Amino acid sequence: MHDDCIFLSHLASVAVDFAKHGECVHVDSFKRFEKILNEEGGWPDFFEKTSRKGVKLSEGILGKLYREISTKEPLEDF
Repeated sequence: MHDDCIFLSHLASVAVDFAKHGECVHVDSFKRFEKILNEEGGWPDFFEKTSRKGVKLSEGILGKLYREISTKEPLEDF
């Protein structure tokens, strides 16, 4: 119920439903999103923002899954 979480979930909801209602996330919302990430210590590593400063190791499930997947090994046919 944190204000930042509600804000981010709203952005995700608007972005997902863009094709349905034509409303997109306003550019100013991205500025607030970046401010939130910078205040929290940087972008999580699973965002792959290598050109940005302040990438942090994510200890959550997304970070763990991201680091478990190897993109260097080719996929095998089943």
